[in-house]
Parts: sequence; C-alpha cells; structure tokens
Amino acid sequence: MKNQNVFTINLITSTVILLAVYFLQYVLGMQPCEMCINERYPYFILILLSLIFLVFIRTSDKNKIKSGNIIKYLSLLVIFAALIYSFIHVGTERGFIDGFSGCSASLSGIDNAESLLLALENAPLIRCDDPVLLFNFISIAESNFVALALLLIINIYLMSYKR
Repeated sequence: MKNQNVFTINLITSTVILLAVYFLQYVLGMQPCEMCINERYPYFILILLSLIFLVFIRTSDKNKIKSGNIIKYLSLLVIFAALIYSFIHVGTERGFIDGFSGCSASLSGIDNAESLLLALENAPLIRCDDPVLLFNFISIAESNFVALALLLIINIYLMSYKR
C-alpha cells in the first residue's frame, strides 16, 4: 500500500508540475530556457515509472515485488539527478556557477563580423543566466528545486517507513 502511495504522489506531482510549466509557457507567454526544458524530462520519466508500477506491478507476487523495488530506486535516482541539475540551474541563474551552460550570455572569442554573426545565430533566445521570477521573488528554477527537494524527502520517507 505504501509503495502505491509513493507512485501516486509522484504521478500527481509530476503531472501538476508539467501542466503548470506548460501553462506558464503557452498561456502566460513565459518562454523557457534550454535548462528549463531539460528539467521537464525527469517528470516525464517519473510519470512513466509511476504508471508502470500502478498498472503492472502493484500486486504481491515475488517477481513483481523485485520489479517494484527496482522502479522505486529508479524513481529516487531520477528525482536526485533532477535535483542536482536544478541546483546547477539555480546556480547559473544566480551567478554562483559560471559558464556551465551553453545558453548563458557569452560572446567571447569573436574576432570578426562573420564569427559575430555566427555567434548571434547560435545564441539562444532565452538565457539560462537570466531568471524568470514568479511573484517577484522566486524564480521558476528555484521553485522547481524546492518541489524536487520535497518530492525526494517524501519518497525517502514513504519508502523507508515501516508499519
């Protein structure tokens, strides 16, 4: 039962977060940077893992229990990796991690008009080092970091909780 709760929480949380970011992008016109788009992929993976567990594995068969444990640890790994990537994104936005992404604003090494034109053509429209703020105090990347940290804590707690 507790495993089912973990995957239900992962499924609902991931779905709500993806709906929210697509609402921000397509309804409110907040364009994502390259790192923001990459931060969506773990939520799709969590939805897939949760659906696999909830549809196929939630019985008490021994082989399915082993498969369920693999999916549990895979989910933890996905959340942890997404949390690290989100931390890097926040660091890039806030300036304490410099030059990690190719989408930061850097035009170094330009020595002629042709290389300037090429650099401008390859430059992203939305920079990763320019935070988009929600409610004028927290960036979308920071809110993603908080959501992932809470999701990781909930997953660890529910997966390690003994009745």
